[in-house]
Amino acid sequence: MVFGRCPSVVFAADGKAIAVDDSTDFRKSKCDDLKQGREVEGEGDVQANGTIRATTIHVAKKDDEH
Repeated sequence: MVFGRCPSVVFAADGKAIAVDDSTDFRKSKCDDLKQGREVEGEGDVQANGTIRATTIHVAKKDDEH
């Protein structure tokens, strides 16, 4: 699930809460690309509450080739 509105969004990936904000670098993607069922990869910093604040992230779209 994706919660919030761009640029401040929290979503779950691999059982972890991931937070993005206006400082997150969306590589070849954008905040609006965050949707249920899409693959994401990136890097971030673990916060005191266990949430990972994404510093860089890429959201795969249907037409992305892996």
